[in-house]
Amino acid sequence: MRARILVAYASKSGTAVEVAHAIGEAILQNGAVQADVMNVRRVDSLKGYNGVVLGSAIRMGSWLPEALAFARGNREALNALPTAIFTVHLLNTDDTPECQAARAAYIAPVLALFAPVDVRFFTGRMDHEQLGVFERLVAGMVKAGDSDQRHWQAIRDWGAGLPATLRLA
Repeated sequence: MRARILVAYASKSGTAVEVAHAIGEAILQNGAVQADVMNVRRVDSLKGYNGVVLGSAIRMGSWLPEALAFARGNREALNALPTAIFTVHLLNTDDTPECQAARAAYIAPVLALFAPVDVRFFTGRMDHEQLGVFERLVAGMVKAGDSDQRHWQAIRDWGAGLPATLRLA
């Protein structure tokens, strides 16, 4: 019987959805592992999964509320299963102490609930058409233009290695 990995995500503008699907596709290339990719709002149970990959976009410096609610509601299972997390963001992308501290703050509420076996940060995409009115206003104030900064090969490479990282291959 093949091991099953859940890739669960929370996304506001679709960027984390695309990243989660790329991770799921990379996991499937392993052949020995099955991967299900779905929005955290659609996950009823973690029963039947041998590992979890949980990811969220960042909005206003935090994981999305539904991702944190999922982590809180499944805390016991996430502590029992090998779990990796990923974050999709556009700010704090370099290795300065300030950026490292900001990235640590993004995931601090998650780390208070369980200890992931791996943590990754991926740069995202800014698409003003996908933003709400308030978010467009903030993006305009900081002069954030449309851009896609995702590094697809790094995302796929991480996904391909997850069965081993989660000790399922």
